[in-house]
Amino acid sequence: SSETLKCEGLVSTEQGSCQAAAEEDEGDEDDGDMTQSSEAGFQFKGYTFSKPFHLSVSYDWLILQGPATLIFEGDTLVLHCRAWQDWPLTQVIFYREGSALGPPGPKSEFSITMVQKSDGGHYHCSGIFRSPGPGSREAASPVAITVQGWKVTECQRSLFRTQDPQSLRRTLWLLLV
Repeated sequence: SSETLKCEGLVSTEQGSCQAAAEEDEGDEDDGDMTQSSEAGFQFKGYTFSKPFHLSVSYDWLILQGPATLIFEGDTLVLHCRAWQDWPLTQVIFYREGSALGPPGPKSEFSITMVQKSDGGHYHCSGIFRSPGPGSREAASPVAITVQGWKVTECQRSLFRTQDPQSLRRTLWLLLV
């Protein structure tokens, strides 16, 4: 037996929807291949589909990749300066609020151990392509980094990182009540 997943509208918007549709010609019953859950998206034949997420596409020569999860005081902040098509970079410089954080170097990764709330700000990087790139210094667009100043346990910190934003708001509300 099989199930058809029918989607209406843009799946990446709240107006879109997807649901399992029974096979009309065979009258199959639901065989349990699909489950729906507003908390975890839905599952279909062993695949788990996440809730919609924001995807940024860049046409820049360089991008600065920051953390995808919340950063708390005491965490390690890791930033990656990524070149188009992963071309090798040289003379890489990382900046915070427009000021260089060190001399030019070969490393395309920058980290701060035991980050503090004051480490938040706008970061970007620049570098020169070794080849076959343009050969001139290119700069990435700034990325805003916010460091949460809460004093939380490691257990709570792990919980915050694994939850989607809506569940996180509910959890925070329960902790504050």
